[in-house]
Amino acid sequence: MGRQEEVNSGKTSSGLDNTPTNVIGNPSSQVYNNARKDNTKSWGHKLRRKDDRNIRICFHNTNGLPLINNHHKNEDIYNFLQTNDIDTFGISEVNVNWNRLPIDQRWPERTMSWFQKSRTTFAYLAKDKLADRFQRGGTGIMNIGGMTRRFIERGWDNMDMGRWVWCRYRGKKNQCVRIITVYAPTRNEGRGCSVYSQQRRIMLENDDERCPIKAFWEDLWKNLEEWTQQGDHIILGGDFNENVMKDTLVKKFREFGLSNVLHRMHPSKILPNTHREGTRPIDGIFMSEDISARKSGYLNFDEGISSDHRAVWIDIPIKELFDKKHPSDPISNPRRLTLQDPRVVRKYTKKLKEYMRKHKIKEKVVNLK
Repeated sequence: MGRQEEVNSGKTSSGLDNTPTNVIGNPSSQVYNNARKDNTKSWGHKLRRKDDRNIRICFHNTNGLPLINNHHKNEDIYNFLQTNDIDTFGISEVNVNWNRLPIDQRWPERTMSWFQKSRTTFAYLAKDKLADRFQRGGTGIMNIGGMTRRFIERGWDNMDMGRWVWCRYRGKKNQCVRIITVYAPTRNEGRGCSVYSQQRRIMLENDDERCPIKAFWEDLWKNLEEWTQQGDHIILGGDFNENVMKDTLVKKFREFGLSNVLHRMHPSKILPNTHREGTRPIDGIFMSEDISARKSGYLNFDEGISSDHRAVWIDIPIKELFDKKHPSDPISNPRRLTLQDPRVVRKYTKKLKEYMRKHKIKEKVVNLK
């Protein structure tokens, strides 16, 4: 999963020319390949304390989220988001079928005490009858703090297969901002539980005989056309399982007014490999060209969150996207728990669970759907 398929010539299933020389930076050269293989450090700007005048967006193939609440990776994710002051976190390859987990093991239960305000949207192949709790693929977007107050609506790919998920926000001058997290399938037909095989099976059940990779790109282009026609600012990131510097891919995104923002901000640098075993950047961010970013970069592998992919991040001045005036908070905020004291947290959690069991809150919530 997540490893880029190397194709030497001809057309990929996305319909894009895959000739090696048609890549910005001439990656066919040995120097280019060696530079990537030797690059095991962070790349671009250093991820430092965030300026309050910016919003920080991070996309990361986390190589899966835990299936249980008490797994150490949950704490690693929280610490990463908190320490680096992330406003929006896009997750590729979630690897969880949330419908198959007990309610008390799902994401809201894990994150209810993390932040004062947060909102997460996941997209996954919920209609796969063969799926277990662990299900490869899926995408998510977690909004934290002020981004929750700018939130308008959410959605996912047209085939409901977890290929991408998006959130839309109220921008300045009545122009909306849309952030999309993607996870493209890669060809590995021999593995019955792979993302490619899952999507292939579901598509055939619906009389769609397209290759899942080809379908991914065709459907994404259609959505991008719709979103740009609506006048939205677009910030699209994630794991593309495709060289994000391929000339034909860059040109196709440019048709929708999007460019590879990491290359735009660091034009003299060669983008690093973003999968540990790969030689190409397959994770990245494409953004509307009329948005100016402040900083951007790739983190090192396992920096903050254990994964075989690098996280990619970007800082954008708030004034680029939103009105200077911050969305208003409620008239009064409730008193917060002293979360730094584990005794208080344990006592509160125990009381809350007792109350919810007594009044069958979870069962009532399920019946509301």
